Amino acid sequence: MRKSLRARFVLMVACVLLALAPRPAIAERPQGVIARSGDKLSAQIDANDTDAYSVDLAAGGTLGVTVKAKLPLTPAIRVFDPSGAEVNAAGFVTGAGKPTIKLKGLVAAAGTTGSWKVVISGAGATTGTYTAQFAVKQPSSVKATANAVPANGATDIAFAADATAAVGVTITERSGGPLADVSIVDANGTTLVAADQFIRKGTKLSLSSRTLPGAPGFAVYALRLAGPGAAAVADATIAVKFAKIVKRTATLPAELTISSLAPATVKQGDAAAPVSIAGSNFAAGTQFEFDDAGLAPGAVTLSGTTSAQFGLAVDAGVPFGPHTLFAYPPPLLGEPVLVGEVTVLAPDPTVTATSLASLKQLDTNLTLDVTGTGFRAGGSISISGTGLTLGTTTVDSSTLARITLSAAADATLGPRSVTFTQPAAGGGATGSRPNAIAVLAPDPSLTAAA
Repeated sequence: MRKSLRARFVLMVACVLLALAPRPAIAERPQGVIARSGDKLSAQIDANDTDAYSVDLAAGGTLGVTVKAKLPLTPAIRVFDPSGAEVNAAGFVTGAGKPTIKLKGLVAAAGTTGSWKVVISGAGATTGTYTAQFAVKQPSSVKATANAVPANGATDIAFAADATAAVGVTITERSGGPLADVSIVDANGTTLVAADQFIRKGTKLSLSSRTLPGAPGFAVYALRLAGPGAAAVADATIAVKFAKIVKRTATLPAELTISSLAPATVKQGDAAAPVSIAGSNFAAGTQFEFDDAGLAPGAVTLSGTTSAQFGLAVDAGVPFGPHTLFAYPPPLLGEPVLVGEVTVLAPDPTVTATSLASLKQLDTNLTLDVTGTGFRAGGSISISGTGLTLGTTTVDSSTLARITLSAAADATLGPRSVTFTQPAAGGGATGSRPNAIAVLAPDPSLTAAA
């Protein structure tokens, strides 16, 4: 489905590193066609092609995939955990080198709950069509015994669930109780189920089976045990019953391809810079996302299946330089596609006025204040023509900069343009005001009278 998976994966990792800067958070996206247990999905492997599927899997759960291909395709399977690390699946694969290959019983290790990636390709550069059937079994419970709960502290017991899973809890206090508080929290520590929902009978607390209110989707949650004034020990069992999944049988459509992206540059502060993307097989519902949340695509308009357009809002604080754009087709319509890069530049400066309308030949060390917009530290003022000596530019603010200047005896007479040039970082754009200042001849003077 997608060319050069490794190259795209490296770029995606780079995007994640960029996102570690203090910028608005970007929602996590699945890195492949979303596949669920029982799904039977058909697709085609072309030359130098790989197909990626995204599977939600909890630690302790098992993953299986059966791939049946038509010759000449000999399928191969690779598996990656949520961190992007490849999992050694050799011991779980049978049928390697044959048209039918099976991955069975691969267990997700502790700490690997999340979106797993299954990559299907053609061994030995073979090509052809195939059908992949997925088998995913989530753990039905988490049992944690002898949990040490610190005095006046808390212990979290992690488990996986989604918005439709029914969760029930049983807690037995072994020593040091009673516990000061119990709750279920999400990954951000937000309480989803408070202590008043648990029923206490002596040293046992229970929570009847229920969905988690406000749960954002498949993710890691935690049963939080808060200790009393002294250390405590407690056992806990968390039962999770995932809702029955409707099995899907589908043939994946032709993949989205990109041929061009325009413009190559945008500027900080742009409210709706027009972006146009050309290619093939665009589908309704395709979304676009940059590696920085300060680059916010607006509503997408499709022109048939060959192009997409949207307005791009660029936050004034987005870092200068290239930023990567990805396309996300709707689920079951393809995996994420690297669209290309757009470079963010600083806004163009403008020069609106100068504090001096003129100076004269032989004037020295005059101060010229230049007002305008978009001035940045490191920028410089220049004046057209010859015979003027300019000092170092001082940028007081985005609207005010100044220099000292002197005029030689032979400075060319007449009007001059004043220009502010931005520093190279951010594009080095210029803004000018023609006829902003003029060089005049010195005033005549009488030295003697006959």
